[in-house]
Amino acid sequence: MPTATLGIRAWLLILSLLTSIPLFAFAGYATYRLAQAEQNAILTNLVQRNDATAESVQQHFQSWSTLLMTLANSEVAMNGDLRSLYDHAIRMKELYPDIASISLNDRLGNLLFSTLSPFGTVLPKSHQPEMIGRIFKTRQSQLSDVFTGAISKSLNMAIGVPVIASNEVAYSLHLNVPIRVLNAVLDAENLPLGWYAAIVNREGTVLARNRAPEEVVGRKATTEFLKVLEHTQRGVVDLPSSDGTRLTRAFVKMPPWDVTVMVGVPKDIYWAPLRQSLVLVGAGGLVFVAIGLTLAVWFSERLARAVSDASVAATALGRGEPPSPRPTRVREINELGRALLDTHDLLRRHDADREAERRAALDARAEAEHANLSKSRFLAAASHDLRQPLQSLMLFANVLRSHVSSSQAVNSLMHLERGLDALKDLLDSLLDVSRLDAGVVNPTLEDFDVSTMLGPILTAYEGVARSKSLILEASPCSATVRSDRTLLARMVRNLLENAVRYTEAGTIRVTCRVENEHVRIAIGDTGIGIPADHLARIWEEFHQVANQERDRNQGFGLGLAIVRRLSALLDHPVDVQSTLGKGSVFTISVPLGIAVSDQAQEPVSVAPLQEVQDRFAVVVDDDAMVLLGLTTLLKGWGYHVLTATSADQALERLEESGRRPDIILSDYRLPQNTGVETILKIRERFHTRIPSILLTGETGSEAEQNAVRHDLHLVHKPVTPRQLAAIIQKLAAPD
Repeated sequence: MPTATLGIRAWLLILSLLTSIPLFAFAGYATYRLAQAEQNAILTNLVQRNDATAESVQQHFQSWSTLLMTLANSEVAMNGDLRSLYDHAIRMKELYPDIASISLNDRLGNLLFSTLSPFGTVLPKSHQPEMIGRIFKTRQSQLSDVFTGAISKSLNMAIGVPVIASNEVAYSLHLNVPIRVLNAVLDAENLPLGWYAAIVNREGTVLARNRAPEEVVGRKATTEFLKVLEHTQRGVVDLPSSDGTRLTRAFVKMPPWDVTVMVGVPKDIYWAPLRQSLVLVGAGGLVFVAIGLTLAVWFSERLARAVSDASVAATALGRGEPPSPRPTRVREINELGRALLDTHDLLRRHDADREAERRAALDARAEAEHANLSKSRFLAAASHDLRQPLQSLMLFANVLRSHVSSSQAVNSLMHLERGLDALKDLLDSLLDVSRLDAGVVNPTLEDFDVSTMLGPILTAYEGVARSKSLILEASPCSATVRSDRTLLARMVRNLLENAVRYTEAGTIRVTCRVENEHVRIAIGDTGIGIPADHLARIWEEFHQVANQERDRNQGFGLGLAIVRRLSALLDHPVDVQSTLGKGSVFTISVPLGIAVSDQAQEPVSVAPLQEVQDRFAVVVDDDAMVLLGLTTLLKGWGYHVLTATSADQALERLEESGRRPDIILSDYRLPQNTGVETILKIRERFHTRIPSILLTGETGSEAEQNAVRHDLHLVHKPVTPRQLAAIIQKLAAPD
């Protein structure tokens, strides 16, 4: 029986269909996964929105509860002074305009007063007898169901707390909140269009909802949802709403009120991405298949013609006639195709190897950067934790000086202060390193004469060099450079300090020359030199060539680490040439600037703070030891000092004192308020910009930005008494 055959055109059409099937399947799978990823994103957003809404509701409940507890624990409440308690409640109500009223009830549910009516008005019985009974029974805060106010006649819910006198519950104090306020809390979350949000109390009553609240508020939630809440504190479930809408809802219970906050997304919205994807795949797949078949027909005509030519040539050969094939033959096409496929496979393997190497390099780099950032964060945190006690030690060491008289005690105190200064220098260096690594140092570029920067530095180190019998030489240099004056000066000081430290005899030279649009500042010495195998490591933190015993008089090994970071920040390359036993030369390349008229800045000397008469200082710090140290130091300088641990306490004590402070010293991190907010509140109280110092042990840029914004003098802890005296003297000086 002969085998059925098909022409090449049919086979090409079949091939086109078979090729389209896996492509179509892959497109469908990829689209499905993308739709699934979008659903997962919606679910993640749902949980995050629910948590954010719950946090907002919790904050409102906590605020209202705190208000009630403040009234319930007041002296007038415990003494039974209802008139004074009513007056307090009226003032509280004015501070919280969103609440409906504050009322007081006895054990029998009688309304003793309500902020909606004058004191002494005969009022109807409370509409919350069950909650009042629970408060008297449990002696704890309670939450009511939705009720219609006895006086306001509007829908409310209430928070109640016990008023305890002589260890017995004397009254039940209620704060009534309009349901519209809770609805407004939900509306403020700005949920996506079509989403649901609701608040349900422990009895299952709906307290608020963002969609059609008038239809469900005051009613029980759906039975299915209440069954879930009996056994679960938080989760995600698929349940219908009271209006029949199928929802995927996230919920969480909030202690201690046992109130549940729910945010839900309708199933139509949740499944919309998948439905759209399926339609896209179906319609798009059919279009692409049709295009593929059309192309297959067109290509089959061309290929069939080449095969037909080959067949003609073969027929001619069979007849003994010389064949005359056309240039295009199937065998050559196949060979070319196989060659191209082989080449493609080779290139793909090569690209895969290169991609693997690239990913490995990126992963290694990311891991190294993460480790370096973690180290910087650790140094910053450790520096902050050590600065507080160190600040106290430095303040008390200075205070102790006036109480020490014997030479042995004075000598011991001198060594103590030197040790504290060394520890301060270490923490300051750690702060510089961590700030540079964290990227919070922003250079301010300007054009200036380099001699105005070098002059004060050379003057400062001339005496140090002379004390070691060293010669400090400097060549004249009047070139104009473009850089950050302060940061460039720090680089030069660190290099010059190293030169003085590691040179025992000979000369230290500071030179500069113009070369290739740059000024090259060189600091050379005749010191110990650097071994060749140490040249790459000298830029590392804590690495010192000739200080294996870690003698702190030889520094801490952070100077060159800071120079390296500043070099990268300013784009000022630093070169080093060194010969062991003969000395080293460090060279900084700084871009040339535009010549400007720049007068050298004369160093300013600050005299010790003179004792003052009848000046008043406010000191705010939540660290007791630092607070005591600052207080003792300022009193020793003749100041009257008012201390506080928070902004509210400072304002209260200032009201009692009746004096306007001459200066304010505040820590940055305080309970409830920052130091900036504390200073601004005191300034606002006296309607004047009182000179202020902001103390901080943190390394971030937040404190610096706030200090600049509000004209505050920022000081990083620990600060020496002399430094503090200079700052106070500068702030106290008349403009």
